[in-house]
Amino acid sequence: MTGRVEHLTLRRTVIRDVQGAVVSIPNGAVSQVANLSRDWGQVFVDISIPPESSADTALAALEHVCAELRADASWSPVLVDGPRALGVDSFGAAGANLRLQLRTVPGRQDDAARELRRRIQNRFEQEHIRWGGVQRVEIVGNETLQSFAARSNS
Repeated sequence: MTGRVEHLTLRRTVIRDVQGAVVSIPNGAVSQVANLSRDWGQVFVDISIPPESSADTALAALEHVCAELRADASWSPVLVDGPRALGVDSFGAAGANLRLQLRTVPGRQDDAARELRRRIQNRFEQEHIRWGGVQRVEIVGNETLQSFAARSNS
């Protein structure tokens, strides 16, 4: 069960889950507890780029976005560490996966990650860096389309 602790007694713990439901748990049933509201929260943001995109160019753009977010007076009080581009996390036929790490004050990691993703998308668009999977498929020439349709129907 995951949620915010609303009430705690010797016999039970009452939490509110992410849907807003109030859940009462007997303390005897609690075997493990994770405190997500102490010190800092952390999130990893993954960005996929296709094989033909340059990882170095994308990483330079990500570093720029990270520096801008750190310098933003409205976001810097929320940040504990980072964001920082960790580098290429994995790669394969579909492209490379780039990973960023972000630590914030407790409970603000999702907000900061959404802002970071928004800024990344804007920066990638400005620099014409392709990301994610197929973004556009273009078929040029009527004879190519007819040839493809004839093969598909046979």
